[in-house]
Amino acid sequence: MKVGIGTRPIEVAKNSILAGYAPIRRASGVHDLPWIRVIVFDATPQIVLVQMDILIVETILWERIVEQLEPFGFERQHLLISATHTHSSIGGILDTQKQPLSALLAGPLEEETLDKLAQLVKTCVLEALQDLKETQIRFVETRYGELGSQRNDPDCPGDQQLAIIELLRLDQSAILIYNLACHPTVLDRFNTWVSADFCGAVQEALKDRYRMVVFLNGSCGDMSTRFTRRNSSFEETERLGKALAKTLTQSLKNSSFQSLDQIELSSFTIQLKGKPLISKTLAQSQLEKVKAELSAWKTGSEGERKKLQEKQRGAELTLLQAEHPQSFSDRVSVNCSLLVLQGKPILFTPLELYSSLSLQIKAAFPIWTVGYTNGHLGYMPDQAGYQNQDYEAALSSFAENEGERFVEKLLQRLKEQRSIQLISACQRELNRV
Repeated sequence: MKVGIGTRPIEVAKNSILAGYAPIRRASGVHDLPWIRVIVFDATPQIVLVQMDILIVETILWERIVEQLEPFGFERQHLLISATHTHSSIGGILDTQKQPLSALLAGPLEEETLDKLAQLVKTCVLEALQDLKETQIRFVETRYGELGSQRNDPDCPGDQQLAIIELLRLDQSAILIYNLACHPTVLDRFNTWVSADFCGAVQEALKDRYRMVVFLNGSCGDMSTRFTRRNSSFEETERLGKALAKTLTQSLKNSSFQSLDQIELSSFTIQLKGKPLISKTLAQSQLEKVKAELSAWKTGSEGERKKLQEKQRGAELTLLQAEHPQSFSDRVSVNCSLLVLQGKPILFTPLELYSSLSLQIKAAFPIWTVGYTNGHLGYMPDQAGYQNQDYEAALSSFAENEGERFVEKLLQRLKEQRSIQLISACQRELNRV
């Protein structure tokens, strides 16, 4: 199979709004440029994978990209548009009409920015179509605990699976794709410099070895560098990035390439319950309770203090949500995509899935999980997250226990899908004979 690639930087002007933290920040300058990276798999039909160094790909941006690509014969079900979730990239990309609280994280919606990003993706796709070359592939799976851990419990490692794909093209140009669950938030809310965070540091460390390095963020709803980073500086992103880059290259040493000749992409939807609307009175009461807990805190670990601070932040946002009831829905459709690449299943969702849930999925099925793709539905906590009043649960659009229901429904779909894939694989072998 032939594979083509295309890249373009995302230019962010000085004083532009950055997306990721509240209150919003203005860019002081650029430390490292965020990028758009595109891989086109020349199958029938062609499949397009897009990775963008931005906070999220909301439906409003996803639709703009679809509009740009459909005239060239690409149908939406054959597109995977994924964000790395860096919190130090371009703002103005969130749908503030659909979700008014988004303005707190990314500023007002900028139609010009959406059009610019969609046009850049189109340029990258057209570039990739002119760059198609026969390609080989190899896979590696390992564990990596040096970057992130479960951010609400420093004693819990969370989902630390590191999945690696290397594509080697006929011209000897190589592409690295890695999948790991971790919020790119080494740089905190005080940073005002444009950056892809640790993802950019990995790219910089491997730029002489690979023509393209693609980070597919995993189930990182509760995974971050909160307890693993030494500080929030560019020196720290470089340290963490170099260490991860070293592991990526070393992990591939004993693996071998095989021909790339199998790829399938399918999609399905899982229906879940939305979070019930909470009254402003109850939300205010919960906030006052958390404030009292934090005020009374005097001794204990730094982790406990941070968790109380996050609970207060979550309660504050819950109150804001209660003041904007239009952001609530009693039903939520979760659109999932299953990419089977040379027999390896990779699940793409628009979620920030808790690592405990992804570990359940991986225990039952040999699959990799990717979030932030083809839209954004936010955090999907486990039941414990709601019971512990996690910040993520306060912001979630889903009712309590829906994370567990998602896993249950997903595993059933994967079992059905696996049967389809096995039948398909047998049919291919019969055709060859």
